[in-house]
Amino acid sequence: MKYERIDNGHYICIDSGIEYMSTWKFEKTYHKSLDDILTAQFAKKDLIYFEKTCPIEFEGARKLYGDFVNMYPVEWLKTL
Repeated sequence: MKYERIDNGHYICIDSGIEYMSTWKFEKTYHKSLDDILTAQFAKKDLIYFEKTCPIEFEGARKLYGDFVNMYPVEWLKTL
């Protein structure tokens, strides 16, 4: 799948038109707290497609989390 960057942590899938966000971006945008581990577990349980392709843009965050974080469909994140 190919993605186009909308904003830091916010992407759209070019093939499907589905918007994806990292949990960090979703929390900032919608003022809703998410746990990264639980979100990944819920996604697996709900058979939600997600992948670790969202690049971390800030050096300090990369030191903590690595180069990429998971991104999830925005509409699905709204249901949590």
